[in-house]
Amino acid sequence: MSGDSVKYANQSPLGILMQGLIFPAVLGAGIVWFLSFLANMLEANAEGGFTIAILTDLRFYFSLWLLIYFCAPYLILAKEHYPNKYNVGVFLTDIGDVIVIFTAFYCLGLEPIHEIYYEGLYIAIGFIPILAFIGKLFSKQEKHLKLSASLLLLAIVMFFFGHNFQILNIIAVAILFFLLGVYFCVISKLWESA
Repeated sequence: MSGDSVKYANQSPLGILMQGLIFPAVLGAGIVWFLSFLANMLEANAEGGFTIAILTDLRFYFSLWLLIYFCAPYLILAKEHYPNKYNVGVFLTDIGDVIVIFTAFYCLGLEPIHEIYYEGLYIAIGFIPILAFIGKLFSKQEKHLKLSASLLLLAIVMFFFGHNFQILNIIAVAILFFLLGVYFCVISKLWESA
């Protein structure tokens, strides 16, 4: 038996499909869109000012947040190697995450470059804690209601007000990175106990 067949012998087929194909494909597309956005910004600002252009464009921060947020769970999924407890419900919530990743990156207007569609972006971000909660119900894992509620509340407020006030979007990015830090603290404790 090869190393790969031993690795996948006791795993759920849905888990293998999600971990081995669907999730990395969409996350990889997000990475490609982000890098394409950086390349387009570099080309548009070749005369100078690339750093300022990137640092003043909220698409950079939202993209970075999405990549960091979704890369961490992918690493955790890879570590767990999808035991047989990976069920249809968890698979469907992971499909929801894939849709969120794709939708959020599209709304950011990275490729092809267009204005940020804030309402769509905040709807996608709002689905992150909803899908996480539903997924944890199916997998019977610990739920982090305060963290999920905070992210959902931020997404709802920003859905209604973010497209009108740029300063609120800047504040939202700061809050998203703060919540990401809290999330990593929670995840690292769970990872250590696994």
